[in-house]
Amino acid sequence: MRWLIFILLLLGAIFSLTAFMPATAGSAGLLWPFVVNAKPIIDFVGGPLGQSNSIVTLSLAGIACLFFLTALAGLFWEAIPTKWWPTLVIVAVIASLLLYVLYLSNRMLVPILVNVVLLWGVLTKRWTAESLPARMPSGNAVRIHPLMNIPVPWVYVIAYLAGVGLQYLMSLTISSPNALLIGKIVGVVLIVGGVPLAFLSLGIFRRARTTTVPFEKPSKLVTWGPYRFTRNPMYVGLALIYVGVAGLQAQIWPIMSLLLLIIYIDRVVIPVEESRLREVFGKDYERYCTQVRRWI
Repeated sequence: MRWLIFILLLLGAIFSLTAFMPATAGSAGLLWPFVVNAKPIIDFVGGPLGQSNSIVTLSLAGIACLFFLTALAGLFWEAIPTKWWPTLVIVAVIASLLLYVLYLSNRMLVPILVNVVLLWGVLTKRWTAESLPARMPSGNAVRIHPLMNIPVPWVYVIAYLAGVGLQYLMSLTISSPNALLIGKIVGVVLIVGGVPLAFLSLGIFRRARTTTVPFEKPSKLVTWGPYRFTRNPMYVGLALIYVGVAGLQAQIWPIMSLLLLIIYIDRVVIPVEESRLREVFGKDYERYCTQVRRWI
């Protein structure tokens, strides 16, 4: 359930942020509601960034985005007091609902729906920070990078959404019909290969009853199945799915953001995992590393 809240809060922040990064005329959509020539129903509100007298619009968008992101952080970090969490969500929802009502159109339906669901969950007390405890390392676990409190699959999602945002802001298009066709074919092939690889690798960990959380202590060294060919088949599978979706959508910027994501995983996440594995399995893991590469 915490990941449903995570997605809703992230979407709320992104929708609000689009007032500062409006799409070009004709390119806005349900997931990128603000466009450069958007007009509010009340003139004094102004408009998105780039239009005159836009102080009201940008103030509401800024408040909503800030409180959404703070509430999102509260799901993972104890630095945000749990008693503040419902208030953070309510303030973010009120600010963003005011914003979307002022620009009421078909493009605002999804953002409004996201806000209504969040408000319902908080007001009915079905969703609270107490019932969605932060993922923190247990016992005497090593100190971890703050970003590692966010599970790696969701880091892939965030990186892709960041790439989509850049695609709206600075569109890089592929005009060649042949290139578009090749991209779609390659995209399908990568997704068909990536999905079973990622889920098979996860299933092996589940059957072995060992953790998939990078900073937690593993109970078993997994070296069979796809782990005979790569030490991180889950990450490889997710990367294949990521590139496949970008290929189907003919999106270039998400591929660029993937490069930064791979650097983060390779330099931050995997070293922590390997440190824990060496600590638990010693020479057995060292021997495995000499036989199988980190990626491919």
